[in-house]
Parts: sequence; C-alpha cells; structure tokens
Amino acid sequence: MKRDKKLKISSFVISLIIMLFMQSFIEDFSYKVYTNENIEISQSEPASDYSDNFKINSIYIGDKLLDLDKVEMKGWTKSKTDTGYPVQTNGYSKGNKLSIKPSPGLMFNKLSVNFETSPKYSTAVMTYLKDHTMTMYASSSDNRSYVDIHYTDFVSILTQTLIFIGSIVLFSFFIYNLIRRIEEASDKKKEILYIGKDYILNFIILGVSIFGLSKLKAHIPEEKYFTFFHAPYTYQDLILFVSTVFLASLGMKSIYKRKSNIKALDITNWILFILNPFMSFYILESAYNPNFGSMELIYILINALILFLIQVLIYIVIRKKRLSMIFILVLSIAFGIANDALYILRDSPLIPAFLGSLGVAADVAKDTVIELNGHSLMAFSLASLWLLIISSINEGKIKISKISYVKQLAGYSAIFALITVVSVNYFIKQNGVGVNLWRPSRTYYVEGSPYSFYRIFANQILTAPKGYDEKEVEDTLEEYYNKDIGTKENKKPNIVIIQSEALADYYGKGNLKLSENPIAFQRSLDENAIQGNSYVSVLGGGTVNSEYEALTSVPLTFFPLGAYPFQQYVKEGHTSVGRVLENQGYNTFITHPNKPTNYSRQEVWPNLGFKNIAFLGDYDNSPESFESTNSFMKDSVAFDKIKEQFENKSDDKPLFAYLVTMQNHGGYTSNVPGDIKVLNENNGDDKGTSHYVNLLKKSDEDLKNLVEFFKSYDEPTILCIFGDHQPQNYDIFMKLIKSSDNYTNKDVFYTPFTIWANYDIDEEKDVNMSLNYLTPYLLQKAGGIKLSAYEKYMLDMHKDYPILTTKQIFNNDGLEVSKDEEFQKRNNKLNSLIYYEMKQDTKSDKYFNEASK
Repeated sequence: MKRDKKLKISSFVISLIIMLFMQSFIEDFSYKVYTNENIEISQSEPASDYSDNFKINSIYIGDKLLDLDKVEMKGWTKSKTDTGYPVQTNGYSKGNKLSIKPSPGLMFNKLSVNFETSPKYSTAVMTYLKDHTMTMYASSSDNRSYVDIHYTDFVSILTQTLIFIGSIVLFSFFIYNLIRRIEEASDKKKEILYIGKDYILNFIILGVSIFGLSKLKAHIPEEKYFTFFHAPYTYQDLILFVSTVFLASLGMKSIYKRKSNIKALDITNWILFILNPFMSFYILESAYNPNFGSMELIYILINALILFLIQVLIYIVIRKKRLSMIFILVLSIAFGIANDALYILRDSPLIPAFLGSLGVAADVAKDTVIELNGHSLMAFSLASLWLLIISSINEGKIKISKISYVKQLAGYSAIFALITVVSVNYFIKQNGVGVNLWRPSRTYYVEGSPYSFYRIFANQILTAPKGYDEKEVEDTLEEYYNKDIGTKENKKPNIVIIQSEALADYYGKGNLKLSENPIAFQRSLDENAIQGNSYVSVLGGGTVNSEYEALTSVPLTFFPLGAYPFQQYVKEGHTSVGRVLENQGYNTFITHPNKPTNYSRQEVWPNLGFKNIAFLGDYDNSPESFESTNSFMKDSVAFDKIKEQFENKSDDKPLFAYLVTMQNHGGYTSNVPGDIKVLNENNGDDKGTSHYVNLLKKSDEDLKNLVEFFKSYDEPTILCIFGDHQPQNYDIFMKLIKSSDNYTNKDVFYTPFTIWANYDIDEEKDVNMSLNYLTPYLLQKAGGIKLSAYEKYMLDMHKDYPILTTKQIFNNDGLEVSKDEEFQKRNNKLNSLIYYEMKQDTKSDKYFNEASK
C-alpha cells in the first residue's frame, strides 16, 4: 500500500515535470500572455507636412482610467493636468510609441482609447497580441474617434489552465497504470505489446493531427502567429499544445481500461455524446467565421441540433458512440476549412450548388493555389484536441436483436424525415425565410453553416409543377419545334449583347432636372433600331439574375423566391442562347471585366456552353484602364475587347459576343463634378446622383464609338444593349422624380434597352418586355437565325404576357394578372416546360439547345 502511494506520487511528479517542460516553450500560454506581451500605439508616418499631430484624450480599462505612470512613452508628451491626459506627439518622429503593459483587469474588460487627430489626416497604429493591428483614424467632423480592443479574456486563460492541470493529472494516471500493468503481468513482453495495441489509436490521431497541421500551414501565406484561445501561438506552440492533450488522452484511455466504475464511465460517454455537436459546431465556425462570438443563442442551438440529429442517426445505424461522434467532428472541420478556402477563392462559403460541380472544381483546383487564413489552423488544432478526447472513450458491444434494431432504426428515420419535411415546408419555404445568395457568407456568419446550408438546400429543391405530364410537355415542344414563325432567310448576322451595369433612363421623368440626357446617343438611334424597356426582377444589385434570364430565357418566376440560379441550378448542359447559336455554326464569346469567382462564373459559363471566356485578368490592367472615380474597368476598355474579337475573326463563322460591364457599378460618391448637372436642390449633398449620371454619359460616348465601329464593319451585325438593374441610389432618383417616396415596382423594376443593326431590320419604339423574352425577340428580329422550340414558345408567351418578373406580371392590355386564373394555367404550362429542361435529360437538348425547323 505504501509502495502504491509512492508510485502515485512519483507518477504525478514525472507528469508535472514533463508538462511544465512542454508548456515552458509556449511563450504566451495561459496567464503568460499578460507578462510577455505589450500593447503599443505608434503614430503613422504623415502623408503631408500638414498632418503630423496625434492626440490621445484618454485610455480606459473598463471604467477605470489608465495611470500614465504605468505607460512607457517615447516621443509623446503629457499635459499639465492631474491625470496627464491628453498625451500627444507634437509632430511625427520615427520610433515614437506608447507601450502599455496589460493589466489583469483586461481579462474582464475592454481597453478603450479615445483620440483626436489634427489635422484630420494623421493616423496611428495600435498593435497587440503580436498578430493584431488596428489603424486609428478619425473620420468624424470634429476629428475625434475611439477604438476598443478585447484582450485575452478570463475564460480563455481559465480553459488553458484547466487543460494544463487536467493533463498533469490524467498523464500521471497513465504513468501509474502503465507501471502497474507491466509489474502485474506474468508475461511482461506480451503485456507491452497489448499496451501498444490499446493506445495505437491515440498515436495515429496525433500523427494525423501533426500531418494535417503541417499541410494546412503550407496554405497559409506568411503567418507567424495564429490566434489560439485568444492568444498568439506559433505553429510550434500549436504542436506542443496538441501533444499536451495527447498525453492527457493516454490517461483518459487508461482510466477507461481499468473499468473501475462502468456506470460512471457510461454517463461520461453520454455527456461527451451530447457535447460533441456543440464542440463540432464551435470548431466549424471558428475556421472561417469572424463574427461567431456575436451569434445569437437560438442559432447556436439550431445548428447544434442539426448536427445532433445526424449524429444520433449514425449512432442508431452503427451502434458506436465514438465513431458517430468522430464522423460529426470530421465533417464539421472539413466544412469549416472548405468555407475558409472558398471564401478566399470565391468570396462565398460552401453552398449546395458547389457540390453539384465538384468535377469542375477539381479541374480548377489543379491550377489554383488554395489559400487559408490562420483561423483554419486554429480550428484544426481544436478539432485535434477534441478528437483525442472522444477517441479515448471505451464502450462495450451493444447486444440488440435484429427486430429491435430494425424497429429503432425505422422509428428514428421516420422522426428524422418528419422533422425534415415539416421544417422545409412550414418553417422555410412557406414562411419565405430569405437566404442571402448574393453574399451567402452574410447569412452563414449570422446563422451558422449547418443551418444556412440546410435552408439553401431546402429552398432550392425543385418540385414538379401541378399536373406535370412529361408526354404532354414533349407534345407541346414538338409542336413548336415544327412551327413556322417566318424566319427571314438572310445571312446569319454577328450578334453583340451588352449587359450594361446599372443602366437606367431617368431623363425627362417627373420632377427630376438634368442638364442633359446621359444616354442621349443610345436613345437617338432610330434607323434600323428598336427602342424599349426591359423589365427586371432585381433592383440596385443582383446583376447575375438579369444575366441568367437574358442568357437562358428562363424567367426567375420559375424558381423559389430569392433564388440565384447561377449559384444553385446551372449544371452542365443547361440551356442558353449560346448553345442554340453554336448549334447553327456560331462562335461564341462571353466576358466580364471582374473576378471570375463572382457568382461562380468561371464554372457557370462553361456549363452554359461558352468556351471562349475572358475575365479581369485577360484585360489590360494598367491604371488607365480603370475609371478614376470608382476604380472599375472602363466601358471603353470593355468595348475594345469586343472590337478585338471582331478584328481577329479568322473564319467565316458568325460571332455571338456577350459583355457584362462594370464601369457604372456603385457606390456613388457625393458631389463628383461632371458635365451633366443635377439641377434639383440637394442641400450640399447630391448623394451620388451627379456621379452616376456622368458615368452613364461616359458609357454612352463609348457606345457611340462602338456603333461607329460596326457601321464600317463589313459583316451584318446586330447589337443589343440593356440595363441589368437600376443603380444602388435609385431611391434618391425616385424621390427627385416623384418629389416624395411614393413610387411603385413599376417605377423601378425596369431598365432601357436598344437594338441596333448595321443592316435593314424592322424599326420599333416603346417596346416593353421582361428580360426572359429579350434574346428570342432579338434573334427573330436579327433574321437568318433559327430559334429553339422553347424560344418559339417564349415568343408566343410574350404576345400575351409581355412582362413576367418576380415583381410584376402584366398582360398585353397592361393589366396586372399574377392572380388571374388564365395566366396561372399558362404559367403552369411554362413551368412544366422549364422543369422538363431542369431535369437535365439529354433528350431536352432537341427542344432547348438546338435550332428547330
């Protein structure tokens, strides 16, 4: 008994020495972050001779004013006041800084610095915890501002300390039990082999963890420190911390092996089983979500519940708590790291639509450098810690009859399915809960990945329209395939479509007073021209949805409200005007002078059949190519890219070119001077109206040059330009037009369109149609081109219902008919045709992607 006590004490001492030795190499472990770190404020080098002074009026820790006697100053001077505040630089000098030793009070409070700049362009930089940098710049009218920082808090320090203490105790158990097992074994060599077998899983997890950390680190550019438990850790620190928990996990495993209290261990297993979804969710969000700390409790519970339901389902199937927990954890960390990588690569987290294009993504990834931020490494480290803990649990085999097993599995599966159906149909779809698919990260940041992913998936499920009959659909399409619409037999012309960013026509509307028409040239085209308005489903943004309707002729009314088809539904083989024209011998070209990752265009456009594609990197990126007032690519440069395609045509094939411009994108800066004046009173702030209309004028002048180019081009060419949506500041224009904010959807959900040809076409004015009709209408007017069966059907639909958008539906008498019974029948038939195509059966190509008779 005495020897056993000595063995326990010896084991504890050995464990303590080893743990202290390991943590001594972690510079900022636990409380050491308060003894080894400083908070520094240094003035930035001034941009001019008139911006060199920086003043700090106060520094508070919580509600307590920081004693300046505890602050090391170089180049800063105190005031002759009781407190010494304010302190100021009185001119910039290299090396000037305030150095603050963080006090324990920062565990429970924030540090607030109230400062003042004079003149207003001087700045300073606050650095803390090595990897945190905060620029201090006062932009308010009185040049005053403040910054708050949250240092390593009490919970973080307590957690690290408890892990350290727990590791000492647990590892001492391992040492003690190891020695006891070897001493008591009759065959010591064989017992050592058994011991190795018992702990092999822990060693495998440690090896996988270190290997995974090294692989992740290779994708993190120039990161020296990583935020771990709200403290700066190096890569070596992370390895040491994981190794510490690994040693603790050996102790946990040894406790389970002793089986001294089976009931207590079983309770522990169930506690870990319940905790695992919460830990997995925390790890998932930690990998990419900078706002996780402010997430509402209800979303934390919903996300954990989703993971828990999946975990229980897996457990019922395999009857292993440990494996079901590991599955959820691995799934979560993979989801989190994927979000991190995709956010950097594509400005979007993982959404269901990406899973449908994994093949394309894999091809793209071969030539793409995947980057991650330090959060992924931190999250993976946490996952390794938790994996070491849950992998150490031991559970006996569960004996259950086949009948009981089947009953339990069927019962839970039924409950799981019921929860899914009810949540989809009653809480998500019918309640119209919106998901931000333009910037999915905004939804993910607020509501969590599992819940957001599930909501997007539920909203994108397409169900067959009421009374859907495939044979009836095929009969309708076959009828239109053979229908003669009187196509002109002239030579196939070249086709150019310009989707002009934020193009709107406000001139002469209501009480708005402009000194001249910003799009005077476009609207002056009358010979061989068609003028009208294109009705859209988006406003102030959502470019890609107008792009989808124009390229495919599929109205957004078919999809769930708030859908972004580019992100959700466009798979390989999807119908497009590009495919129809390529089927008739056209070469096709599509371009957008911005990042290819915007709305996944680098994947979507090939899925729509386009092979010749150009993005921002394919343009001249010299400063002269960008609009000086907003830094977007000039329309003149984008139009030159179109000219280049026609100048370099090397065969007799006609060319179809589609351009999505960027120049007129918001935001619009107030009071930007220009030739066009907004003559309404603005009280000193025109809220970007002048900026916008003068951008339009530049576009109009560039359009004139493009038209002049095609006037002298020796092949028949037809050009169409339309606006994707009205600008971000449409509300300001509406208030000027109406002299109030009393405007309707009909006032804002439309943009101008113009069709012009360098050969004879029928001329028309005041043509109104929604965007889903624009390309069939254009092809018919162009002449020499055969339409697909679906495009012919859309032309017939256009005759009766020329405006079909998510915001307004009008018949040819100008009446709103969204609830009209006859329209509902026609729309249901249209939806059946689209659903037939969306099934992506290759037999739909005949009617959607090929020229009909």
